Amino acid sequence: LDNAIDLEAAAYHRGSSFGAHAKAQNNQINFENILAIDFLKLRHKNVKNIVLEDEARTIGKVGLPKTLFAKMRESQLVVIEEPYEARLERLIQEYVIDMHSEFESTQSNNVFESFSNYLLLGLEKIQKRLGPTRYQVAHKAMLQALKIHSQSGDISNHYDWLRIILENYYDPMYEDQLKKREEYICFRGDYLACKEYLQN
Repeated sequence: LDNAIDLEAAAYHRGSSFGAHAKAQNNQINFENILAIDFLKLRHKNVKNIVLEDEARTIGKVGLPKTLFAKMRESQLVVIEEPYEARLERLIQEYVIDMHSEFESTQSNNVFESFSNYLLLGLEKIQKRLGPTRYQVAHKAMLQALKIHSQSGDISNHYDWLRIILENYYDPMYEDQLKKREEYICFRGDYLACKEYLQN
């Protein structure tokens, strides 16, 4: 979209517990400078409405400027509704395929160890939300998936722990957040329907 600003790209972090990249995240000053440039570009285009992803106050280690976050909290929401399998495929693409490639392209040594630590740390961050039993099941499934992945390159076992976090962490969290902001929802639909709505 011509009138969108990618907050996660500016932060160089995807905003979730698994949102880090192989390289270090932008610091607060760099983040705010990138945002300022992005807003100035849209101002130059005389854009009236700006599209932003509904982020938390912090994206990784950086924080959204208070005035921007306050404005976002009172703005209308467009909700993209994806089928379960599509959400699952997006997670394996971002967390497993893309991140393994990132570590391969940025490191010459201990690539799989760094990739494994990234996943294990991400899971550890949501331990409280999952609860001890689900965390242990997910942790065991992740270790098994990493073992098979390292031995044969087969990534299919990663679906086991991804399903656990999708069903018991991401989906409940997003549903809870949407309930709190239901009055601001102006449109719901699949990706293409939402894109068409925002373009018009």
